[in-house]
Amino acid sequence: MIAALKTSPPSRMALLVLMAVSILGSGAAFGVTKTATDVDGDARLTLAVEDTLYLNPPSTEWCSVEIEVSGDEVELTAGDTVLLQVYEDDLTGDDLLFETTLVVSAAEASAQRLYRFLDCSTDPINVLDGAGDYAEIYAQAHVIKAECGTFCFDDKPQTDLIDVLVVEHASAVPLSATARLLNAYPNPFNPHTTLAFDVPVEQTVSLRVYDVGGRVISTLLDNETAPAGLNEVVWRGRDESGRTVPAGLYFYRLESGSYSETKRVVLLK
Repeated sequence: MIAALKTSPPSRMALLVLMAVSILGSGAAFGVTKTATDVDGDARLTLAVEDTLYLNPPSTEWCSVEIEVSGDEVELTAGDTVLLQVYEDDLTGDDLLFETTLVVSAAEASAQRLYRFLDCSTDPINVLDGAGDYAEIYAQAHVIKAECGTFCFDDKPQTDLIDVLVVEHASAVPLSATARLLNAYPNPFNPHTTLAFDVPVEQTVSLRVYDVGGRVISTLLDNETAPAGLNEVVWRGRDESGRTVPAGLYFYRLESGSYSETKRVVLLK
C-alpha cells in the first residue's frame, strides 16, 4: 500500500452545471465520458455521460448532475424552482431518461446559492437504441425565479447532442489488464476520502484530482512505483498548496503506461 506524496433579454437563473467527467483545459478529453455545454443568460448547463452504455447488465451511474444556482441578475427566493431533464433524441419522439424538480430553500435563498449533486442514472434497456447503435443524449433545464417580474424571461439552456455507443454485453468491452481504478469511499465525503486501485504487477502510476474545468487540483502520485495488488491513497480535499477546496464535484484519474481511467467524487460541506 502506498501513501500520497502530496495532500493532496433579462435572465431568471444564475448558474446550472450538470457534470460527470470533465474535459482538460487544453481541450483534450479524458476519453471516459463526453460532454456538451449550453449557456442561456445566467444559466450554464453541461451534460456528461459515459461514452458506452451497456444493456446487459444495464449501465449504472452513467450520468451525474452537479447543480449550482446563484442570484446574479435576479435574486434567489425561497420557492424558486429548477426543472432538469435528460433525453434521448429520437426521430419518432424523444425519450425522457431522467427528470427532477428542485426547489430553493429559505437557507439557500439567504445564501444566494443553491448547490446540489444528483445521479441521473436510469435503466437504458427500454429507452435507449438497440445494441450496436449510437444513442444521442441531451439535457435541458428550466429555471423559474418567482421574483423575476412581468418582463423577465426564464433561462432555458439546452445542450447539444452527445453520441454514446450502446453495447449488448458489458463483457464485449475488455477491461484493462494493467490496472483498475476503484470507486472512492466514502463518496460523497467530508473531510477526506480514500482513492483505491488495483495493479496486477508492480508498475509506475500517476494519480491526480481535477476540478470540473479540467484543472489539476492535487497530484497524489506522480510516476510512483505501486506494488502489485490493492493500493489506497487518501485525499483530504486540499489543493497543491494545501488549501481546502470548495465543495463540489471532482474527478480523480489514474494513469499507468497506456492505461488511464477517471472516476468522480463529491466533496460536501
